[in-house]
Amino acid sequence: MKFTQRLKEKIKSKTEEWKQQSKRRNEEFERQMIEQQVERIKERARRLGVEEFMGKFFNDVGHYPAWFKNKNLSPSISSVKELDGESREGREWRNVQLTLKNKTYICAFEEHECLAPVAPEKHGTFELYLEGKKVLALKMSFDIDEYYSEWRSFGIEAFVEGDWVKDFREYIERCEKETKERLAALGKKPVDELKDNFGIS
Repeated sequence: MKFTQRLKEKIKSKTEEWKQQSKRRNEEFERQMIEQQVERIKERARRLGVEEFMGKFFNDVGHYPAWFKNKNLSPSISSVKELDGESREGREWRNVQLTLKNKTYICAFEEHECLAPVAPEKHGTFELYLEGKKVLALKMSFDIDEYYSEWRSFGIEAFVEGDWVKDFREYIERCEKETKERLAALGKKPVDELKDNFGIS
């Protein structure tokens, strides 16, 4: 009787142990599959150029509320509003709401200094929300060289593909084209003035 009871308990214990091992194996397998899928999605985002054109957007979005108020922003953006900031894990975040192609987005971003071997480096995080859902998150670093400085992405933390990718890419490309045209016009103006001043046709 005692032997039978001990045997049942042993079988029960082993069965439970096998279940736990099987559960851990399944969880590990699922995690590996998800990680592989995540890497494919990140690679897709890189091929679409998301890091590049949204990195450019991040460089300017902090100025959007002032630019919109002063009517210095592309008409493609139909509304801009600075929302209340928030604190997350000791870092202060800004939130800017904007409307592009009749879709309302919230851009959340923060900047902070991190320790580096030579001197503190400035890093940041940019998040884009559409209808309350996070569709993009980028890790950013502030790169400085002899002639130029800008924010650049060094990591994709979240990416959910949608029409917003095309809308923002076209918007950034249009902004760059308009900027080049304005600079070209400014560069030609002194030449035109010289021609007028000296009767050169």
